[in-house]
Amino acid sequence: MPANLGPWFGNAIGMLTSPFSTLISIHATYCFTARTNVTNHQTETETLERNLLRIEQAIIDGRRNGLIPTDEADKWVQRAKQAISEEAANRKSFVNRCRIFGCSLNFWGNYKTSKQAAEKVGIVKIYRETTPLVNDVTREPPPPPIVYLPTHYVQLLPSREDTLQHALRCIKDDLTVGLIAIWVPDRDEKTHLLKKINNSFLGGCPFDFVIFVTATSECLVQNIQDQIKKRLCIKQHDDVATQATRIFELLRTKSFLLLVDDLCVQLDLQAVGIPYPLGNVEVVEGVQDSEVVEATEVVTVVQNPEIVEVVEAVQYSRQVQRKVVVTSISQSICHMMDVEIHIQMPDLGEDEAHQLFAKDAQDPYSDPSIRVLAEALVRELKCLPSDLIRDGKLM
Repeated sequence: MPANLGPWFGNAIGMLTSPFSTLISIHATYCFTARTNVTNHQTETETLERNLLRIEQAIIDGRRNGLIPTDEADKWVQRAKQAISEEAANRKSFVNRCRIFGCSLNFWGNYKTSKQAAEKVGIVKIYRETTPLVNDVTREPPPPPIVYLPTHYVQLLPSREDTLQHALRCIKDDLTVGLIAIWVPDRDEKTHLLKKINNSFLGGCPFDFVIFVTATSECLVQNIQDQIKKRLCIKQHDDVATQATRIFELLRTKSFLLLVDDLCVQLDLQAVGIPYPLGNVEVVEGVQDSEVVEATEVVTVVQNPEIVEVVEAVQYSRQVQRKVVVTSISQSICHMMDVEIHIQMPDLGEDEAHQLFAKDAQDPYSDPSIRVLAEALVRELKCLPSDLIRDGKLM
């Protein structure tokens, strides 16, 4: 072998064996640094434990004020408790190891305890350094899926019950339909019917949110936005465009039923912030960031050179239902909204009209002098039940 190749082979062998010798040296050191590693682990964990107590107290104080912990705070508390539990178990193993004259001869036990303490102390440091701020550990509870709306009628007449069931079938069964209009000449009856639709979902709601709003002719879009914000507990006050963005972001991956009562002018639902298209829509949602994305991907987050956490931002597709039901006393408004299903409230039947008229009247048909007038009123007001009731009381 040529003389000048000796140093080259020596360096090559050194480069090949150096990582192994370093690794062996590190692991051999664990046997003799158990006390130091366990003590360092305990010191870091005690600091983490103090942070945990502070965060748990902030969560307790928040619950007293009707708040709930944030998802981030919940996850941090769980991880911190696990880290504290692991440190306690490892320290107990170290304290209870077999010793002779104060010295442990169990090198394997020393090695395991020391190695675990040295590795886990890095995790404890990360949790300590990422302790949530006290002001960020609680939030307002999410809005309920549905809110009960009181109605003044106890029971619907058969023709009104048929209309209610027809509307509910269109909402629940026809998945492709997104926009439904109900034309009801009687203003009070229209509102009552829409509240009945709302309350029909109290027993079981297929939507994430059922939202009831009342339309007004003045500042229509802003008025609808304000009611939706109140219902969904959106507290920020912004201009119409920004509010539309906030509403859109909240509803875009949710199933929702929007009930718009007393519509008297054409309403631009997209200007309000209602996501389109309506109907049955497939969305792709991220479990971690809850954002609609184009494709599935996995994100690896390296938080520290000593510890690598792989966070899978798993995206999945699901079907959501976006439904809007509007009611109006104007048939032309219903047509202007480009509805997919148009439901017309029928006139009361002859028997229903007489029954409703005489409900609070003192036998209006017994007096021949007013009987003709009473029957004429019933025929004239068959499409206006609330007027029938009012005139019946007057008689």
